[in-house]
Amino acid sequence: MCRSAAGVYSEFGISRGTSLAARALTLPDAGRHNKRLTGFDSIEGPPTHADDEGWGAGWFKSKEGATRRQLREHGVDLDRVTLQLCVERRSVARVLPDFR
Repeated sequence: MCRSAAGVYSEFGISRGTSLAARALTLPDAGRHNKRLTGFDSIEGPPTHADDEGWGAGWFKSKEGATRRQLREHGVDLDRVTLQLCVERRSVARVLPDFR
């Protein structure tokens, strides 16, 4: 779900950003005050074929404004956050070739 590199924390499938907010708020405790956060999401929720795996199509669907509001309400400094929210799955596929 995530990959941590020097100065960057990336999370894929952030929906409204609840777990991204939790990570942002715990980084200072780990001495990572300046770490940037990047959240990726299709903002459409799982595709229709996700039903076969127990996920409802459209579950976790969100809008960029709702995600930003959620992060802000949890006290996340949005200046440290980059959101890569792709309306079309083809856009996500360009960032992550194996994403389906």
